[in-house]
Amino acid sequence: MEKGFFDVFSKYNPTPEKRAMLEGGHNAIFRYAKDPMRVEVHLTFDKHEEAELIYEIEDECREFYGAESFKIIPHFPPEEFNISRFDEITAEAALCGAVTNGFFSNAEYTDDGETITAYLPFSLFGVDFVKNADTQAILSRILESRYGVKRSVKICTGDAASVEQHSSKLAADRERRMQEAERQSRENFIRDREQAAKDREEAARQSDPYYDFDKKSGISSVTGIYEKVGETEFRVGATTYSVGSSEVVYGE
Repeated sequence: MEKGFFDVFSKYNPTPEKRAMLEGGHNAIFRYAKDPMRVEVHLTFDKHEEAELIYEIEDECREFYGAESFKIIPHFPPEEFNISRFDEITAEAALCGAVTNGFFSNAEYTDDGETITAYLPFSLFGVDFVKNADTQAILSRILESRYGVKRSVKICTGDAASVEQHSSKLAADRERRMQEAERQSRENFIRDREQAAKDREEAARQSDPYYDFDKKSGISSVTGIYEKVGETEFRVGATTYSVGSSEVVYGE
């Protein structure tokens, strides 16, 4: 008797959208490994399903069942494939350890029925880096597994215009990042300088109990300079002294 996804994972309770998608899968094949727990589920669908939805289900099941990995491998009818969906294949390849992340973002594809050619906006050095990681074979295997479509995959450098356009974009992004870093550095400097001034003021306030007192001119600011204002009175700075009842202890 054919089993469905929920015949095995009955405790998983997804959203109605995800449940409907999983219930639409048939010919389920389950593979398990213990210590640590790893799960692989093959599901065949009658129509294409969004990869992002499948990835969300994988994440939820991995967390719910405490598995180290939980992988759903979908299989769609061959007629559901078109070249516009090849980005889905490159994204899956990245999850399998292939060197595709970032390299295929602005790729262009052609499909002649036997070979899918991916034109990457990178130099030969960058393209060789991708190809040396067996990426072409991995992409071909994922395409056949997911859609039952047999194609060889060829990765080439893009034309000069594409490479130049990509290089210009990289240069513009680099300039933008440098300007942003300079602006941030300037703001950090101003903020640090203002904070240092506040810290110095607070330290002075803590060490000097008279820090907030009003400063007035006193004798200390005009030492040795005085003004006679009467027979027995004279002023030094802002202070007036009376010596009428004083006794001379030394000098005149």
